[in-house]
Amino acid sequence: MCGTNSPVYYWADDDGYYVSIDGYPDYFRTRMEMYSYACDSGRDLIEVTPENEPDLRASGAFDNQGEWL
Repeated sequence: MCGTNSPVYYWADDDGYYVSIDGYPDYFRTRMEMYSYACDSGRDLIEVTPENEPDLRASGAFDNQGEWL
């Protein structure tokens, strides 16, 4: 991985990748776009799954994101 900054948390969907970057929502149409952004900005990628989402939310990973999810 490339990370030296906070990670990019992402959800894969049929139409692309919904992400949380520093607690703010964003969207990438392709996996390559998302990987390029993460690596260029020195961030790791963490996929949000039903298993890890409660722990990520409890840790504040999505603070600042608003009401989009």
